[in-house]
Amino acid sequence: MESTITPIPLIYHGDEKHNNVERELFIPAGASHKDGTDLWDTANDHIPEVELADGLDESCSFIFKVPDDFVSFVKAEIAWYNRPATAVGNMRWRLLATYGAMWDGVQLYRAHSDTPALAVTATGNSDALNVQEPENPLTLADLATGDYIGIRMLRSGTHVDDTIGESVYVHGLIFTYIATH
Repeated sequence: MESTITPIPLIYHGDEKHNNVERELFIPAGASHKDGTDLWDTANDHIPEVELADGLDESCSFIFKVPDDFVSFVKAEIAWYNRPATAVGNMRWRLLATYGAMWDGVQLYRAHSDTPALAVTATGNSDALNVQEPENPLTLADLATGDYIGIRMLRSGTHVDDTIGESVYVHGLIFTYIATH
């Protein structure tokens, strides 16, 4: 019995299916550090989180390498939770960034910086996960493929405009970018 193989035609779907694709990279809070000390709290259902207390100016940082398929930066958001249900109000915060090649001749990956002003963002929901970009977002104008980047979230809990009145719990950073492959 002779076998006949019929080729299946390949349909070229074009570069537009591979270029200019928006991607998200999630960096969990368990991979961050708070004010220089490794810290993550698992009291809430064993979900990694970093607590930023009310009445203090505290921060948590995220350090990662820009992906190889990076073309351009879209936005950086923080996934955070406020509890209990009575923890309503506004949070005064910002994201700061330093980035560059691993060694730029001056400092370790600090050839560029982005330091938008502090601003207030409404909590959106209490006792729920909030995903928000800061009021004054990062621009990361000189970010390139292969750069190392450090992004720090700073909560200004001592400021009168920070009215949540409770700790907030950071779960991670969502880094959105345009990619190609």
